[in-house]
Amino acid sequence: MTDWLAPLLIGALTQSPRPAAAAEPKETSMSDQPPTQTPTQQLAAALTAASTAVAKLMQTLQLSLGALREEGFTALMVGTVQDQDPDVLVPSFPNEPKTGADLIWIDKASGGKKLFLIQAKRLNPLTLQYDELDHTVGSTGKLQVDLLLETTAGIDEEAQDEGGFAKAYYFFYNFNPLSSADNGIFWLPADVVKTLVSQGKTSLAALKKSSFYQPLSAFANEVGLG
Repeated sequence: MTDWLAPLLIGALTQSPRPAAAAEPKETSMSDQPPTQTPTQQLAAALTAASTAVAKLMQTLQLSLGALREEGFTALMVGTVQDQDPDVLVPSFPNEPKTGADLIWIDKASGGKKLFLIQAKRLNPLTLQYDELDHTVGSTGKLQVDLLLETTAGIDEEAQDEGGFAKAYYFFYNFNPLSSADNGIFWLPADVVKTLVSQGKTSLAALKKSSFYQPLSAFANEVGLG
């Protein structure tokens, strides 16, 4: 197991689940009970709540978005998902300059064998560009997206030996003052981002033209909980 990854997995997967609050028993009829959701639908609802929370905060901060970088929005997203649907996607926060990832989400049911490496970018509401989509890492001159994909490929090779996988994504935190439909969190596979960056495409409009560009709720299908 990769030296830096093993401690993250051990810490994340041994976290004790939060105890559920005791509920007062009450009589219910069949008509009172909500329809049963699949795990994927439950996660999609949690991801929708997280996207809404980020959109509201970005709108509140629209005149001073520089006061909060991607890390703050990532923390809000992760916290909201954990609150809505705990112990499904377990978060770990790797060394970004070393891995290219802001966040690793681990499918707890897989025992750490299914991992989602995520790099986050924030939309500039004035230019509607992702200013750092073509970011290079330190003095290496290596594109961040290349580093993320290389890291993921190394982990994926190990994970596949145990029946799992590792995949890389970009999450986009949006506030568009011209269109509320763009607000919230959207995502793309990292290899699609690599192609766009190689073509010099870093705008919201360019990313939206990709058929892979989707709202955060659709990420539940990528996790594949059933």
